[in-house]
Order: sequence, then C-alpha cells, then structure tokens
Amino acid sequence: MSGVREAKQRVLFHQVNLVRNFAMECNNSRQWTAAVNTLKFLTN
Repeated sequence: MSGVREAKQRVLFHQVNLVRNFAMECNNSRQWTAAVNTLKFLTN
C-alpha cells in the first residue's frame, strides 16, 4: 500500500470536488466553459 499513491488520489478527489462545487455555484455557461478549459490546460 503506497502512501504516495493514496495521497495523490486524495488530492485529485479534492480538486474534482472543488471543480464540481464551482460548477454548481456557477450558472453562467461562459464561466463554466472557461473553467473546463482551464482544467484541461492544467491537466495537459
């Protein structure tokens, strides 16, 4: 059981939750598109 892998999964899960919460709060589709594009850029 790798603690590093578990930590990475925890961080990823936290980031996904942040993005999802942001999306729920954000009813502006243009802002949502920008958020998705930012996420794609960060994960490239």
